[in-house]
Amino acid sequence: MCYRKFMAHLTSIVIPNRNYAPLLPGLFDSIAAQTSGLSGVEAVFADDASSDGSFEAASRLGQSLPLARFQAASFAPMGHPGLTRNAGAALARGDLLVFLDADDQLEPGFLSSMVRTVESGADVAYCDYTEHGPGGERAVGLPDFDPDLLATQNIATMGAIMRREVFEALGGFRDNTAYEDWDFWVRAAHRGFRFAHVSTPLYRYRHHGMNFSVKAQAQDGPAKAAIVANTPEFFPPEVRRWASGVLDGKGWAQPFGRGLIPREEDVRRLREIWSEARKTRRAP
Repeated sequence: MCYRKFMAHLTSIVIPNRNYAPLLPGLFDSIAAQTSGLSGVEAVFADDASSDGSFEAASRLGQSLPLARFQAASFAPMGHPGLTRNAGAALARGDLLVFLDADDQLEPGFLSSMVRTVESGADVAYCDYTEHGPGGERAVGLPDFDPDLLATQNIATMGAIMRREVFEALGGFRDNTAYEDWDFWVRAAHRGFRFAHVSTPLYRYRHHGMNFSVKAQAQDGPAKAAIVANTPEFFPPEVRRWASGVLDGKGWAQPFGRGLIPREEDVRRLREIWSEARKTRRAP
């Protein structure tokens, strides 16, 4: 994958989009409200063949901001947010990358706090957030980084900032899993990149029924298994066996809890339960 020559001390906000025009004003307003200012910030809007006027709306909104640079690009249908992120990143010029979806909104201190954390020595910085949905809002506090915990659940979110070399070293996001962000963090951790957790809610995530992450729940089992298959060395042997079983349609390899990859002991128990059930069915 080839990227443009980057500019030091420039933060690139990459916004992948497909038919989220009504949500774009809130996102761009939150970018405009950053307390650190926008002179060292560019935004790249990567549109995945939207049909709702998203490209035109983003072009107007982006060009009205005092950014160092703004670019909007429309691409042929890609069908996966990871691919759209990659296309946007290929146009970005900053040495720091932030990927934001249209359903995100930044708190005013997001950029200042997150950039400072990366400049203090982290390769990736992620933060707590506030979730907004039909039932109201709730603060979501994430745990400090732990690779063992990451192997069982996604403890970082797309509301993160990373050094460009992280993205380039991994070759961007993969499209063989619906949990492409979790897969990305696993691969980054396996490569030894340093994570830092900012324990302050610095962005807002809006539930609206069209979220790709909501749709991904239907693919939960295969999506998690693909994460394991993509970086098998990060996971214990029994978990790798489970992932192979899920992808091969083995009866014992159940999907496990939504958004959770089983631990070794969980896989052993799944196999024991399956074996006991088969014995029971065979008994006269």
